[in-house]
Amino acid sequence: MSNTEVCLRDVTFQENYSTSGASMLHEFYAPALSHAIQYDRAAGYFSSAILALAPAVFSEFVERGGKMRLLCSPNLSEADAEAVLALPESHRPTPVEVAATSLAALAHGTHVQSRAVACMRALIDSGVLEVQFVTVGASGLYHEKIGVFTDTQGNRLSFSGSANETASAWSGLANHEGIEVFPEWLGESEERRCSRHSDQFDETWMGLRRNLRVTSVDQASRVIREYVPAEPLAEIVESLRRALTDAELHPKTISLRPYQAQVLDSWERAGRRGIVAFATGGGKTRTALEAIRRWTADGKPALVMVPSELLHRQWTAEITEMLGAPAMLLAGAGHGRDGWSSRLADYTRDDSSLGQRVILSTYQTAATSRFLELAHGGEHLLVVGDEVHSVGAPDTRRVLERIASGARLGLSATPQRYGDPTGTAAIFEYFGDILVPEFTLRDALDAAVLVPYDYDFVTCALTEDEQVAWDELTERVAKEIARHDGDLSEHALHLLRQRARISKGAHNKATIARDLVAKNYRTGDRWLVYCSDVNHLREVREQLGGLGLELLEYHSQDDGDHKATLDFFSNRGGILLAIKCLDEGIDIPMINRALILASSTNPREYVQRRGRVLRRSPGKYSSHLFDVIVIGTDGKAIAPSEVIRAKEFARDSRNIGPELYLDDLLPAGMISGELDVEED
Repeated sequence: MSNTEVCLRDVTFQENYSTSGASMLHEFYAPALSHAIQYDRAAGYFSSAILALAPAVFSEFVERGGKMRLLCSPNLSEADAEAVLALPESHRPTPVEVAATSLAALAHGTHVQSRAVACMRALIDSGVLEVQFVTVGASGLYHEKIGVFTDTQGNRLSFSGSANETASAWSGLANHEGIEVFPEWLGESEERRCSRHSDQFDETWMGLRRNLRVTSVDQASRVIREYVPAEPLAEIVESLRRALTDAELHPKTISLRPYQAQVLDSWERAGRRGIVAFATGGGKTRTALEAIRRWTADGKPALVMVPSELLHRQWTAEITEMLGAPAMLLAGAGHGRDGWSSRLADYTRDDSSLGQRVILSTYQTAATSRFLELAHGGEHLLVVGDEVHSVGAPDTRRVLERIASGARLGLSATPQRYGDPTGTAAIFEYFGDILVPEFTLRDALDAAVLVPYDYDFVTCALTEDEQVAWDELTERVAKEIARHDGDLSEHALHLLRQRARISKGAHNKATIARDLVAKNYRTGDRWLVYCSDVNHLREVREQLGGLGLELLEYHSQDDGDHKATLDFFSNRGGILLAIKCLDEGIDIPMINRALILASSTNPREYVQRRGRVLRRSPGKYSSHLFDVIVIGTDGKAIAPSEVIRAKEFARDSRNIGPELYLDDLLPAGMISGELDVEED
């Protein structure tokens, strides 16, 4: 056994966890167990199938000499308990007889059940687990649910709540479960609760609590050994993992639409290289999860990278729901380095005995030196990049240079990086070409994957001062280009970005926003208003403030809880003022109105912004997009590519009127896209 030092203080624990808001298995249970040397658990029901949910973590626990004491009902399942309670009290069996009946049934039950109780016997034989059966009075049910983790330095962490010590409880695949957590080092209150839980456990273990009957460790071990054959621990954990792979916790396949199945076939034919280019609603995540399921089914690991905390949360939920309960390591998005660095090497190791493993990280964390040093790349690893255009940025591109893999899958409706040929080339060189079939927004509308929508635009005239500034910058750009024989110098690009800010933050947009919302807002609406920057957002908020509507903000400089903001918005409705940080695949399907004030000419951004409002949701049958096009004093669009974007929006809408008038906004003789450059 190893003498490895582990410390629970290295992990930042939340005050509470629930299966509806987080993965209790991966965000609490696995990190706590991986930093403990002793685990005392009181639970109504126990199933050693939990050991197969995170075999890498349990292997570490056993290897370091970890010990577990378990107090549980002799009824090892709720079905057994209900059967016993249905008997007249005079005919109810003793706790040992109940345990014997339950063990015999499980040992001859399904393959998963027989493997689970064999695992319990192996843990007892190896000295890792001690069990005592508890009843209330003669045969009543024992329902206490507390746990205490202790590390090598004597630090304790306790929890209490609704979760039994079963696979279904910790994975969240069956009932809703929740726990409260008490790290004793955080203060007097937490220390007091933790000590009380520890004392409760010890008093029950020693048989000192009134009206509780406790079998001895020897009695429990004897009945378990009588009904369950002995097998080596390593072999039984592996067989249990494989049994679960074929059971309900790990679906054999994920149901795919025909085009999703076809794109995975293309990926397989391309040597497991390629990029899935599906529009919003096309099911990129679902398709990728099936690829992950196939790859990890025989114990190979997968690394999934995402650009944001909200997408990290969405993927955590999707992995748990669609893949059952693989061992999952969370990095970034609030999951600190201390929590993942001690386990990343094992989670990425080429060792199928460690079981099905998924590492979920943000691009920012995956690009850190520590992550890159610890990750084991190679032919055994699958790398999945969500919103893969993000990884081509200069600060995250090194991930592509440093992590080798046998399979690679990129996901993005628009994988090209606008104005960044170097980053775009790096993405395609690493992940491969766009796979067929593609699934466009028009395809999604035709397939009723997205809701139909109406489209309307209004024009916004520059103020006199804005027009002067625009004309001055245009003249300076022309002179700079002439000095460089028609080429765009860095200084010319800088000037063009300055000019783009004038259009994006045009002063009159705020008043137009107020008038549009006042005229079109209906009770129950959920409006998404895209602003160009924080100052612009403040102007718009000031104008909307007098309408008496619920106003919320979502942007990178907002210190509030972004998840809470989106939850409130989804539940209550109102107007959500956002900047570009909502572009990256965030799922808020209840949005039914969008107002685009930020005049993006970046195809990726405007495709994503349209997609946000077209997602399906119960009771939502259509959407409405409002667009604002900036014009000069001549009544023509100052950025022709805005008109091209508007025509694309209008072409796919169900109302035909707006498209008929858009050509009138194009300046005579100006080529679409001429001198249009996005601001950084």
